[in-house]
Amino acid sequence: MNSAVTGIGQRIRTIRAGVSQVQFSKLFDVPVSALRRYEKENDFPDAEFIGKICIKYNIDPMWLLFGEHYGVGPGYYIDHRVPEYRGLMEDLEDLDHRVDYIKRKISIIQTSVNMGKASGKYGQLKAGQDLEEKP
Repeated sequence: MNSAVTGIGQRIRTIRAGVSQVQFSKLFDVPVSALRRYEKENDFPDAEFIGKICIKYNIDPMWLLFGEHYGVGPGYYIDHRVPEYRGLMEDLEDLDHRVDYIKRKISIIQTSVNMGKASGKYGQLKAGQDLEEKP
């Protein structure tokens, strides 16, 4: 574990990497002023806030609270992987949207073919045609 991440405020900042305080506070339904106090370690977050962060980012609460991982609960947070993990999750969500979009297009094509109306926009699809446009 990175010893530079010493206090809960620093660990919260590490988790928040790349997200503004305003966005992060909205995500966890806390006032921005409270988040600032937590990060400056002028105040301690309540259990609900801690729980929400741990669930959202799959963090061991012991790491968030004390900076230690005791081998129980979900995986602990590795601070140098935060942006990489967040990027992978965003890529996965984007991929899910693309898969859903392609499934919808396939369903439209199948319906068109089944109805004997395989002409027009969807009946003329060619191999390699771009289906990646956003819905």
